[in-house]
Amino acid sequence: MWTCPSCGEQHEDQFKECWKCFGKELQHAVTANSPPPLAPPRMLRSYGAILARMIVGALIGTLLGVAVFHRWGVSLADAFVAGAIAGGVIGLLVGIFFWVLFPYEPGFDAGPVPEDGDSPRQSPD
Repeated sequence: MWTCPSCGEQHEDQFKECWKCFGKELQHAVTANSPPPLAPPRMLRSYGAILARMIVGALIGTLLGVAVFHRWGVSLADAFVAGAIAGGVIGLLVGIFFWVLFPYEPGFDAGPVPEDGDSPRQSPD
């Protein structure tokens, strides 16, 4: 039998380490660093922002459609109807384009947060 010098627990000779003190040594020896701070989540564009782009695309498409159809010899009233249809299609395509390819609001990068206390750099818009 032997006695642990740290805690005074008695052990049989077949054991080389004290079962009470062995875990305490490991707890003090292993320390973990705190994880780095996470970047704030990116915000999706609002439906209003997508709708505004669709309306602008529809207006431009309508104006171009009226001009093209009237240039081809269609009466102004018929050119306006055809231009409105073309403008609606173009506006829908513009809205889908911005919704699919640019879903996030412009702003900060989603990269890691700098550790030296500097503010994150803004992405060029």
